[in-house]
Amino acid sequence: MLDQLQNSGIEVLNHAPCGDEATIIVVGLPRSGTTMVAKTLAALDIYCGAEVDDVYHEDLRIARAIERAPDELPNVIAEYNQSHSRWAFKRPTAYQTIDPSLFRNPRFVVPFRDPMAVAKREEIAIGLDFRDLLKRSVDWSSDLVEFILRQTAPVMLVSYEKALQNPVVFARELASFAGVDADGQTIGSAAMVIGPSPAEYIVNSYLRKTPSIAVVIPYYNGSKFIERAINSVLAQTVPASEFIIVDDGSTEAEAALLDQLAKKYEVRVLHKPNGGQGSARNAGVAATTSDLICFLDQDDYYLGNHNEILLNAIPNDEPRFGWTYADLYEADGDGNVITTAIVRHIAQNPKTSLFDLLRNDMHVLPSASMISRTAFEAVGGFDEQFTGYEDDDLFMRLFRAGYTNHFVDRAVTAWCMHGDSTSYSLRMSRSRLRFFKKMVATFPDDWVKGRFWLRDTLIPRFHRSFVGDAMMAVIKDDRSQVKLYEGRTELLNILDEYVSIINATASVGRRYKASLRTKRLAIAAGSPTLIKAALWGARVWRSLRSR
Repeated sequence: MLDQLQNSGIEVLNHAPCGDEATIIVVGLPRSGTTMVAKTLAALDIYCGAEVDDVYHEDLRIARAIERAPDELPNVIAEYNQSHSRWAFKRPTAYQTIDPSLFRNPRFVVPFRDPMAVAKREEIAIGLDFRDLLKRSVDWSSDLVEFILRQTAPVMLVSYEKALQNPVVFARELASFAGVDADGQTIGSAAMVIGPSPAEYIVNSYLRKTPSIAVVIPYYNGSKFIERAINSVLAQTVPASEFIIVDDGSTEAEAALLDQLAKKYEVRVLHKPNGGQGSARNAGVAATTSDLICFLDQDDYYLGNHNEILLNAIPNDEPRFGWTYADLYEADGDGNVITTAIVRHIAQNPKTSLFDLLRNDMHVLPSASMISRTAFEAVGGFDEQFTGYEDDDLFMRLFRAGYTNHFVDRAVTAWCMHGDSTSYSLRMSRSRLRFFKKMVATFPDDWVKGRFWLRDTLIPRFHRSFVGDAMMAVIKDDRSQVKLYEGRTELLNILDEYVSIINATASVGRRYKASLRTKRLAIAAGSPTLIKAALWGARVWRSLRSR
């Protein structure tokens, strides 16, 4: 009777025999005892991976696949399944991202520990504010319980404290759950590894202290979206050390709404006169001190592990580290996802060639990047003359200064496109011309080395935009997605500046110059019919030439 009243600290949900083939998955809160469980499984002669870290007992190969290359995960699983009938891996926060159906007969082991102890251990290891860590520990515990209750696979719940009190009982129950027919000597050996974190673990976790992260959101009359953005920053698996929203001269009503949200969420706000997005970002960086900088546009939102993924991609001991960046979801203005990958399909990653950086849009978005403060300040931050292309300008200057970049083939941010986006505005057209002129001045033709930057990179990149914006402003048909009609005079002037620069460049061929002048004349005539006829004629001519 007394035995039945004893609390073993162990509970198995969805109980089912293990069978000959199984994958034991150890998940839980960081610092909650997952390393202890993984070491006990190894002591029971369960294979725990090809690249097991000696201190944390985590398979680095599985960890890389989960965090950086999810498309590779099925291949790793298939390889392990082929070589081992039963195997295990530990990845504490994998419950937030993995699909259990990928694994053969999955069986979860989840240790639980006092949330206050977890938060204190995190404070010692990574140096963040204890109050934030305690809240995160409680929130993550709640998320973990929800994950457990959704499972249909067997789940073994373990009290960390009870396992320390009764190591033999825990080792025996874990062996049974994992389908291991272990004798008393094996159980005794496994029980020997069950204990508080050894000194090596504590020292290594402290030495791996996480650099501090600042998140900066530039805000301009964005009350429609800003609360979604705020929530996404506050929900990160690795929280930011600093979070600031820079109000870039919004109306009184919009600024007041932001102040209300800042009070509700305890977020810092900096108000400044309007100076553009680059100016607001620079002001935010100047008001923070963290080692690493992340930006978020007011109408976008982070996915839950944005900070964690980008942080994990930073190499150790790289003196010229510049930035990490990742892929994006494309979403509409309401945040509904349209596609889960953009960058991998349309850009070369990581960035290795100046020719590519000039010839193509870089598709490195600050909202999906983590930038070294040292590098950012060394190149002077954003060029505040731009209200478009300031991103490409910054990352190009970082690249040119010799700072490294590292791409993660996984989405970390939702890029929300809508009709009010800067991408569709006259401001973007103005900024495009400024950026084009800056690039022309920065990269003059080099006749000795045969590098003709304007002809070979800038014209192929920008011709369609300069000519197309002017055409669309004149045509103004209902199918147009570019709201530029009211600025048609200015767009014609922008096109004229582009044409003038082209005409003054000796390396550009006469045929292209003549074609460009013809298009300019057709646009100046202001006749949609003439412009459409010219476009049709150009398509026919290209078709005939390609035969």
